[in-house]
Amino acid sequence: MKQKPIKKLSIGFLSLVAFAFAALVVANTANKLVFSDLDQDGLSDEEEKVYGTDPSKKDTDRDGYSDGTEVKSGYDPLKPAPGDKLVGDKSLVAAGASAAQGTGLTQKFTEDFQQLLTTKDKQSLTVEDLDDFVNESLGEKMTGVSSINDLPQVDRASVKIKKQDYASLGDEERLRREKGDYDEYLTGMFYAFINNAPQQITSEKDLENFYENFENQLVTLSTASPNAQYFRQLGSKTEGFIGEVQGLEVPESIADIHVKFLRILKGFVALQDPSLPSIEDPITRFIILSKASKLKDVAADFFNTDVANYHQRFDSLR
Repeated sequence: MKQKPIKKLSIGFLSLVAFAFAALVVANTANKLVFSDLDQDGLSDEEEKVYGTDPSKKDTDRDGYSDGTEVKSGYDPLKPAPGDKLVGDKSLVAAGASAAQGTGLTQKFTEDFQQLLTTKDKQSLTVEDLDDFVNESLGEKMTGVSSINDLPQVDRASVKIKKQDYASLGDEERLRREKGDYDEYLTGMFYAFINNAPQQITSEKDLENFYENFENQLVTLSTASPNAQYFRQLGSKTEGFIGEVQGLEVPESIADIHVKFLRILKGFVALQDPSLPSIEDPITRFIILSKASKLKDVAADFFNTDVANYHQRFDSLR
């Protein structure tokens, strides 16, 4: 059975493209926060900090063995061979393992909670006490978005706008011209995505499969074993897509909607919050996924209202 080729870009299909982009950005977030390995030596940049190795050099001690290979084999990546075997003392390896587990927010949250228990009689601890504790500990970091207005600003002047001087035309001809511009814009948006997609996409089914797979992989971020290879590959495609979207010529009649779309994209990029510790920390993962979920709801509302309403103006031409 042949797959349905992409012939017409519907609003639903554009929504899939946009959410697929969201997949790229969230993946890029995971890639940078969890799996970033600048020198590709097998140690994440976070682990390099613990071991004291150079994250920009594969072989810090220049003995011919990569830092990752030495650590995994029980050798000191800071001491050239021979004589760099870590005999008996496992402290360095243990430190790296601890980094991989991540202790930032989770450890502090646990310690603060234990302190709460010591200052209160367990029998008198109420639900309100627990709510207050969680809000005080995580409230500010858990703050997400509830509308477009909560997202980063985008200067309309930075958008390449295509003038639509169609006022002298009749209503039907004006709409046809605007629809032609809109179709061209949607096509540019779509190709910006497939040019940077991690897999070949030639049909709507391909795009649906991609997004379904992404959501399945996203679930792994809430586990102790995220799919590093998947997110590393997917995250590497993000910057090219963003650049192409920002370079699109945008019809004047949809410029404000495009600005809102860019704000949503910036919102996803902002998930890469430098104030949070490594995403390997369980609570950090929870915070990021919670924010991503709220942002996804805002994006869904944007497509179901702003974009859908604009799309409906061309219904009379069908």
